[in-house]
Amino acid sequence: MGHELQRRSESRRGGSAAGSAQATGAPAAATANTAATTSVRAASAATTATASFCAAYAAAAAAQGHRRQACSALVALQPTNAELLKVLVQQYLSGVAARSGTSAVTALLRDWDASAEGAGEKARNAKAWHRAIATAELHTSELKDNAWDDNAFAHLDLLIDRVGYQPTAWERDRLDTARA
Repeated sequence: MGHELQRRSESRRGGSAAGSAQATGAPAAATANTAATTSVRAASAATTATASFCAAYAAAAAAQGHRRQACSALVALQPTNAELLKVLVQQYLSGVAARSGTSAVTALLRDWDASAEGAGEKARNAKAWHRAIATAELHTSELKDNAWDDNAFAHLDLLIDRVGYQPTAWERDRLDTARA
């Protein structure tokens, strides 16, 4: 009889402590809340990562535009034969020079109005210089998501030394990170 009274009493209160939680759906609600919280955190992290990626991409694009303006001035400043040879050898040995004949390089040269008429040594050297600068810029701009290499640093150093280029904050950060 005592057990019967206890059962009736539990039944009126919604069951025993363990039974009560199950009867009211508390574990299911807790699981749903945990899942919702995890989903919100994941969405927030994804939004933050996306915003960060977009900001970095925008900074890289701004730096590219800034560099390309400087490149248009740099192509007009013909280097000595020794300086040209140094740039060409570095690009050739690293494989960057392989891109010098691409349509992307030709498009950059067209944008910069870089041309040299004639077939003499001076004209050939000017054409090689123009292609070397365009190739270096194309290579550097394609590294936006990756660590910069020696060719990107050499390109930026050339811009700084020859036309007084001022690197953007994004570029300075990449330089500082790589050279630290």
